[in-house]
Amino acid sequence: MGEPKAGVRLWDGRTMLDYVITALRPVCQQLVVVGDNAGVDLSGYSGLIHLVDRNPGCGPLAGLEALFESRLDHRYLVVSCDQPLLTPALLQMLVAAASDTSFTFFKGDSDELFDPFPGIYPSCWLTEVRQYLAQKSYALRPALKREDIRWVPISPSDSRFLESINTPEQVRRIMDKPSKETFHVG
Repeated sequence: MGEPKAGVRLWDGRTMLDYVITALRPVCQQLVVVGDNAGVDLSGYSGLIHLVDRNPGCGPLAGLEALFESRLDHRYLVVSCDQPLLTPALLQMLVAAASDTSFTFFKGDSDELFDPFPGIYPSCWLTEVRQYLAQKSYALRPALKREDIRWVPISPSDSRFLESINTPEQVRRIMDKPSKETFHVG
């Protein structure tokens, strides 16, 4: 991207991180940002907790390790800072399908790859996360080849709200046509 994704400004001047926090507020009692704040001033977000990775530069598994070690809860709704199209209704669907000890992710109708974010992650996974990090195995998807996953079906038209924005071209595309649509359950 040429700059930290969390601070990328979109069509109305708000950052990607601000869009994600806005989607999470109606769904979560407590909000936590894990990792480097990427130059984004977090002081303007009331009630936000900021945790730093013990293993910076080791990807999402390091962030999950910091989150689980915090012992703030026994399961977590985890999203990426680069998903500004998420909606509270979409996130609520995921939360409603979750159990205390299973992983919960969205899955399309086909055998397409799932995106591990957003997802519900149980804190009991901490020992395994530490093992992956100790082995310098930082890829998240291979670590999630498990039997204890709950899948929430999502239609192809609604899966666009899960999109991660990773390139300047993707930023330009969503800025050309801001998504003012709402998510429809059902």
